[in-house]
Amino acid sequence: MTRVIESMAQAREESGAVITHDKLPVLRGNESSFISIFQNLIGNAIKFRADAAPYIHVSAKKELNEWVFSVKDNGIGIEPQYKDRIS
Repeated sequence: MTRVIESMAQAREESGAVITHDKLPVLRGNESSFISIFQNLIGNAIKFRADAAPYIHVSAKKELNEWVFSVKDNGIGIEPQYKDRIS
C-alpha cells in the first residue's frame, strides 16, 4: 500500500486527501495489477469528492478462504443507476 500512496503524492497534496489503511495481508499475485486496482479505487475517491478533503481508508478481512478488501471514503457516492455495475 505504501507504493500506491507514494505514487499518488501529487493528487493527495492537491486535494488534501488523507489515506489510511489497516494492516493488510501479503498476497501472491501480479503486483502491478494490485497497484493498478488500488490506484484506480483511491483515484476515484479523490476525483469524485464533495467539498471536504477526501478521507480514504483501506481494510481487509479474511472470510473463509479468501480476503475481502474494502475501500471506504467520504465522497459523493455512486448514483443509484450505476450501483448494479459494482460488485
